[in-house]
Amino acid sequence: MDYLRCRKVIKFVSEAFAKKWYELGIKYKDYEIKNAALKAGLEEYLEYNRWEARAAFKAAKEGFPFEIKTWMRFGDIPIGEDRYAGQSKHWGTNILELGVSVISKEWFEKIYNEGFVLPKTVGEIIYNGVAIAEVLARPKVHFTGLQVGYGHDHSEPVVLPVGFKKGK
Repeated sequence: MDYLRCRKVIKFVSEAFAKKWYELGIKYKDYEIKNAALKAGLEEYLEYNRWEARAAFKAAKEGFPFEIKTWMRFGDIPIGEDRYAGQSKHWGTNILELGVSVISKEWFEKIYNEGFVLPKTVGEIIYNGVAIAEVLARPKVHFTGLQVGYGHDHSEPVVLPVGFKKGK
């Protein structure tokens, strides 16, 4: 699937691609692979294959349900050199996430309830040194995808995008 945004074409892996690798992750999780060479070969293949395959595979192994939902993020989806949706980088470590970081209602409530809100206005929320007002000022991007984990600081959801929806 392609979408023209900011004069750049962003491509997404298909839901079928995500499902295939998710199902392989389920099989890998449910069955012990006794052949060490086969196991090593599969893990090496995943390491050097598309990050999207690793993400869907890992989501299954870690027990995330295969549920394609609509997600929202503030700011554009990263774009890889191959024009496919890329991976977010953690702001503090500069390490690639295993997908695109998003903001969910649960994430926002978590930072609010854990006392990161001083005072209790959206414009003044500081989370991990980032002013939420700066994040909220970015354009909203809605897309569909599979949650594959959480960010490196275990807070915001990380999603494998499979489709694009223009902001509301």
